[in-house]
Amino acid sequence: RRSVLGYLYSRIGLDCGRILRALHDKRISWGTYQDDMCRRDFGEFHCNAHANNLVLLEGSEAGGAMVGLLDLDMAFDEESFVDIWG
Repeated sequence: RRSVLGYLYSRIGLDCGRILRALHDKRISWGTYQDDMCRRDFGEFHCNAHANNLVLLEGSEAGGAMVGLLDLDMAFDEESFVDIWG
């Protein structure tokens, strides 16, 4: 007998892994940077890739995917990346 909760857990994990793989394949950094809100003396970084920027989607809208990304305004590729180390 299969568990619905176990299935959802595995599918959400699979989709999160696919999202991360797609970002890595395109060499995209999803919002890790230092800004004025960070304590540079503590080596703090802002990371936009937190769990509340992932949403569950209806299968018909997402072509079968269960998880989608939000808040990509701070995602950078190699051409738009800002070198904070100078």
